[in-house]
Amino acid sequence: DTLRFTEGDSIPGEAMVILSFRVGPQGRPQDINVDESPGEVFSQEAIRLLQEGPDWSPLIVNGVPSDEKVRVNIEFRRE
Repeated sequence: DTLRFTEGDSIPGEAMVILSFRVGPQGRPQDINVDESPGEVFSQEAIRLLQEGPDWSPLIVNGVPSDEKVRVNIEFRRE
């Protein structure tokens, strides 16, 4: 998948977005929060990538799915 930035977006050489979320019953990210981001365009693109990506498996604690939050770093690099 390609990044969806417009020509007017100011994109640094590297940028990191940190998202936190819960894994829902069907393995889909829920309650997504942006913990760190260099700007709104990066936040929105990171959320899009997470939402359109593959399903996740919930953390299993003592044989029971946990409702704990997951954190993921999404790094953007200009080539």
